Amino acid sequence: MKKSTSLNSTLSNNLNLISCLSVSLFLASCSVGSQNSVQNSANTSNSLARINFDTLATDYSAHWVSPNVILLPHQYQFTYLTYSSNAELTKSGIIEGYDALTPIPFPKDLQQQYPHLKSFQSYRINLPNHTIKQWLKKQLAVLSIDENNIPSQLSFVQHYGVLDRLYTDAKGDADEQSYGALIADDAVTFRVWAPTAKQVKLQLFNQDKQLQRTIAMNEDTQSGAWSIKTNQASQGTYYRYELEVYHYASNQIETLSVTDPYSLSLSTDSLYSQVVDLTTSDTMPSGWQSHNIPELAYPEAQVLYETHIRDFSATDSTLSNSNNAGKYAAFTEQNSAGAKQLQRLKAAGLNVVHLLPTFDLGTIPEQPSQQITLASSMQKACTLSSGKFIVNEQDLCKGWRNTHSPLQEELQKLDTRTGDAQAIIEQIRAVDDYNWGYDPFHYTVPEGSYAVNPEGIPRLVEFREMVQSLHEQGFRVVMDVVYNHTYKAGLDAKSVLDKVVPQYYHRQHPTSGAIEQSTCCDNTATEHRMMSKLMIDSLVVWARDYKIDGFRFDLMGHQPKAAMLEARQAVQKVDEDTYFYGEGWNFGEVANNAQFVQATQNELSGTEIGTFTDRLRDAIRGGSSFVSGND
Repeated sequence: MKKSTSLNSTLSNNLNLISCLSVSLFLASCSVGSQNSVQNSANTSNSLARINFDTLATDYSAHWVSPNVILLPHQYQFTYLTYSSNAELTKSGIIEGYDALTPIPFPKDLQQQYPHLKSFQSYRINLPNHTIKQWLKKQLAVLSIDENNIPSQLSFVQHYGVLDRLYTDAKGDADEQSYGALIADDAVTFRVWAPTAKQVKLQLFNQDKQLQRTIAMNEDTQSGAWSIKTNQASQGTYYRYELEVYHYASNQIETLSVTDPYSLSLSTDSLYSQVVDLTTSDTMPSGWQSHNIPELAYPEAQVLYETHIRDFSATDSTLSNSNNAGKYAAFTEQNSAGAKQLQRLKAAGLNVVHLLPTFDLGTIPEQPSQQITLASSMQKACTLSSGKFIVNEQDLCKGWRNTHSPLQEELQKLDTRTGDAQAIIEQIRAVDDYNWGYDPFHYTVPEGSYAVNPEGIPRLVEFREMVQSLHEQGFRVVMDVVYNHTYKAGLDAKSVLDKVVPQYYHRQHPTSGAIEQSTCCDNTATEHRMMSKLMIDSLVVWARDYKIDGFRFDLMGHQPKAAMLEARQAVQKVDEDTYFYGEGWNFGEVANNAQFVQATQNELSGTEIGTFTDRLRDAIRGGSSFVSGND
């Protein structure tokens, strides 16, 4: 590709001058400027530059927001987009290829799209789209050189904007594809969106989770999706994806095995995705397709009861089967204390049951043998925990290790005037059977710890049995959803989205690149097209295939109003009576519409999406739940 002589000359002169002055930049060849700025494998040996990165300030402040525009919070005399195919920029200082950036006025459409970056400097880059797509699979950074011809800043690239522009703007692009394991015509098509991956393979496992075969997948360069159609998989097959991808967390090319972001079924503890067609009879309880769903004349007629699935029955001694305690199955009971209480509430006007999060969670062991409950023996509790309970510098497990008395009984013996019991509970949090559920792992699969059998399809049937039973008792069912953050990101074992497309699905700080955590955890970026699509596709599955009648959105104000309206419209196509409501709080890095128009109280007026009102709540309570002391 032809570049202007002045740009090539400027880069050559600056890099060679720096080399000759021996100021922390070493060139493998003094003929850099004679090469095209877009390098290929045949000439990279003449274009390698070695930089001592110890002398450079580094951050993630470069935002590639459209194919020809990169934003930076500063302006230096010379600025270049650089790449390394093997992630050598930070390890050895090798620059494999580069392209010069030219300062330009900030385009108005991009100012409107990225208001939080309005103070940044806009630069033009001139690369063809097919080249950009290849560069996005590499380690990218913008190298800035100051007026003294010294490299002063290395800004790694946030690429969410250009990914959206390249892969979701045209007809037939990524946001119009279907993803996951799709069964049709005695074959399964596996499709995953991974535009920054160098290679993607499908891993197929047998029922014992033994790897049976690995199949290379094919990339559609228009959509950035990788897919393969095979007759080597069928209903019930377990699978994972193996991706070769540059990851910012390690600054190197990683080979990662990960579950499917579009999983519809999972193995116990969510270690493997499972192929499933939710329209087949083996995924449904008897009478599922024809059972009646209660109707309401208008949304304001809803009277809601919020309940935690485990808490509803965890200590109910009247269950017909003790194995149902804390499970979906408890909602199918007819004569238990919980069932009778629901009927009393129904007689008082209750008509909607709001279930706290019941999608796949990241913090509850799904095998009972690996859970600590209040009924667990101290022997089990000491074995499954760290092996010791430290209270006042003493290990209580030394006296408890071989006792079969229940944990609850031993906790009750401790002095209630101290924090000893709470200290023990804190030490077992990672392996106990309790969590509120605001820790999403997989968005579109029922949580396994609430199932009597968490392995694969049975948990789907149990969830549907619960919904069907509640409907038949005269209740509509609302599900609490948490699309504003994930439980983990980066290279953590329970990270999914951030392994498949690193740096895309989460909202990063504009300068440091750290994932924002104002929600509590790793904030997702539903302003990015493929994250909003994931949310919308997931909601449609819950409404269409699980007959969920409405959705309560956790921290809804962290999501764009436009995405919420689009989501509701999509769900209304499969359930016209759906109801959306949520927390329209205004805070964090997106507060006051800093990055987009939020789904907050003030913005949702007239949309028919409901929001909780802290004003009404505080008027009734006599003050906010967050005040204390003299407040």
